[in-house]
Amino acid sequence: MMAVIIGWRPGLRKTVALYAAVLGLWAFGCNTRPALNTASGRPEVVIQGKTAPQILKAAEVFFVQRDYALRPSDNAYKLTFDRRTEKPGAEPSASTCWRVRLALADLKNGSYRLTGTPLKVDDCGRDLEAEHVMPGAFAQIQELLQKIKSQLEMAP
Repeated sequence: MMAVIIGWRPGLRKTVALYAAVLGLWAFGCNTRPALNTASGRPEVVIQGKTAPQILKAAEVFFVQRDYALRPSDNAYKLTFDRRTEKPGAEPSASTCWRVRLALADLKNGSYRLTGTPLKVDDCGRDLEAEHVMPGAFAQIQELLQKIKSQLEMAP
């Protein structure tokens, strides 16, 4: 029956194919991840009752213990960590790494906002690095920031 209908209208075959393609993309992958339940929709936590140096030191220790390397920073309230990517059972990549950028903002009310940005870096450590924000890793970074906050809340 469909062949008869397509035969009646010359452009209908292309139209049906286009609609099928759009439906396929919609059903199998053109969806976006929901925004995080934070003020910015990105990974962040608000920490109260701790100083900036305490928060930054806790974040540094947390990521270094997870095999991230601390990179130099030109801002005392920002930390950057790299970890070479690897596939299970394989050697770490010589050119690609994961990067996490943390920034601490003083909210001027005795609390600080710690934000995190996950990045994939091509040509890591070379002159022409290319950073790509990884929205798919926002939830994971949010979880790590929550763990840092919890550790700080339990510390005296």
